[in-house]
Amino acid sequence: MVNNNDSNGKAQSWTTSEGPEYQENGQLLPQREHPLALAQNRKGSRQISQRIFRRLASGLTGIPAIDTLIGGILRELQESQTSYLSYLKAHHERLSKRLDENEQEQQRWAERMERLESEVRDYIQTQQCQQSANDQVNRNSD
Repeated sequence: MVNNNDSNGKAQSWTTSEGPEYQENGQLLPQREHPLALAQNRKGSRQISQRIFRRLASGLTGIPAIDTLIGGILRELQESQTSYLSYLKAHHERLSKRLDENEQEQQRWAERMERLESEVRDYIQTQQCQQSANDQVNRNSD
């Protein structure tokens, strides 16, 4: 472990056991709570955090690491929010479409049932009329 003071005079420490992926421009990054540990318990977050941390560790920006990390997390959060809201909107549209289809099917079913009921009533009425006619014929023949 190496100890050093930063530009503000605060003591920093880092280890060399973390390997070159944790170095920036040939300098070891300060030992802090590993950024990946912040999101390891959340599904999918670990991959996002690893991608952000790799960008930081590669030394591509001159922005202090913590600002870049927070900015990266914020950007990922905004992208996740946009993606999720897009998913919700599409899901809402699918549900609305299914609801409309369901309502149309209910209407068709109700119409079929009304027609069937009407046919059954007509049949019953016809049968009753025929029965009455037959009864009357039988009475007249007696």
